[in-house]
Amino acid sequence: MIEAIILAGGQGTRLRAVVGDLPKPMADIAGRPFLWWLMTRLNQQRVGRVILSVGYKSEAIQDYFGIAFDGTEISYAVESQPLGTGGAMKLALEKAREPEVIVLNGDTYTDVDLQGLMCRFDSSGSDLAIAVTHLNNGARYGALVIDENSNIITGFGEKQNSAAGYVNAGIYCLRRDIFVKYSTPAKFSFERDFLPEHLMALRPLALKGVRALIDIGVPEDYAIAETLVPTLAGKIAGDLPSVVLEMDESELLFPLESLTRRQRPRPLTMQGQALTSEVYISARQLIALELVLVLELGTWLQLLSSLY
Repeated sequence: MIEAIILAGGQGTRLRAVVGDLPKPMADIAGRPFLWWLMTRLNQQRVGRVILSVGYKSEAIQDYFGIAFDGTEISYAVESQPLGTGGAMKLALEKAREPEVIVLNGDTYTDVDLQGLMCRFDSSGSDLAIAVTHLNNGARYGALVIDENSNIITGFGEKQNSAAGYVNAGIYCLRRDIFVKYSTPAKFSFERDFLPEHLMALRPLALKGVRALIDIGVPEDYAIAETLVPTLAGKIAGDLPSVVLEMDESELLFPLESLTRRQRPRPLTMQGQALTSEVYISARQLIALELVLVLELGTWLQLLSSLY
């Protein structure tokens, strides 16, 4: 059984106009909380137990989800004060039952095979593995330095560096006792404090295979997520065509709607190069015939603005 921890304690300060006085994972997406879509995805992948790490306005999440979600057991790790991502993970791990746990961010939606990630992690013998995704521009997240032979993460690039590369997708496979070996304060960041300090000892494994990364952390991305998350969820569930055009491994999976034959199609180009597939646009939105187009958020926005 897969056991997961979801870090859902964020306030959503930058999304205050959207979420009001609710935790960020409760931001509305097509009439449902963002966390509902994430829980649904975990349920589809047969995650048997979820520990929700909550803090700010935790009762809003607890009242909505209760102790089970469509057969998935739910437990809560409640922060009495903000502990940072590392402190929240450490607290939640005290409630874990399985020797290995997968940790996800409550404000990020991904398309990735969790069973596959955990199998690869289990066979690696490592204490930690990080799911990674490839972006043409890694400036927002900071590209990772990965050894090509071992897939071990050996360093973290500066966020200002706009070069293409693999970035942290915010999904961690780890041993339940990972923090036992290290001295940590009550409040700390897993990404900014713990990982850089103990990188050489941890030797985290980079797990490739994230086919979508939708982060609602800023208003611009939230606006896109309102459409992309439900559509992507439909594609994953098999309600949309499953043919995939891979522009670049592990970038944002952007599902497109069908173009009516009455509309005049135009070839689609990106970064000056024509796509070698029957991909079209309409005046209303980006669309395609039985295809899913892989695009990065920044590229998608730039492309959309160039259509008019």
